[in-house]
Amino acid sequence: MILFRKDFNCKRCGSCCKELSGTFSLTKEEVDEWQGMVFKSKFGVFPAIKFISSNIFMPGISGPFLHPETSEVLSECPFLTKKEDLHVCMIYERRPKACRNFPFDGKFIDITKTLCPEVMSVRKSLKKNKKTLEKIIQDKNK
Repeated sequence: MILFRKDFNCKRCGSCCKELSGTFSLTKEEVDEWQGMVFKSKFGVFPAIKFISSNIFMPGISGPFLHPETSEVLSECPFLTKKEDLHVCMIYERRPKACRNFPFDGKFIDITKTLCPEVMSVRKSLKKNKKTLEKIIQDKNK
């Protein structure tokens, strides 16, 4: 069983944002876009670029988020908040591509590298059906 994007049902548990422990990965295009934007965060409203680097001329960057006023390294995403029992991204429409794609790598999920509860349930199902899968693979290779 492979879980494809179209079958993925996010539960908004926040595990993905927490798993990344306040890190980000931005393309050059995203860095350029963020230079002219202002984001609401846990700390208030600030220029988006303040959360990622004091050097706005980097071609594409990844690393920890920074406090927008002190440049202190943050241990969690400054844009993750909780409303009732659901986690919400304050910059959902402008979140980085890496965040939009999580936990997918290409068209399917790498089920060995994530703490996402939805992916973990697939992993458990696969373990339960290991013998069946091995037989399918053997039959396919004959």
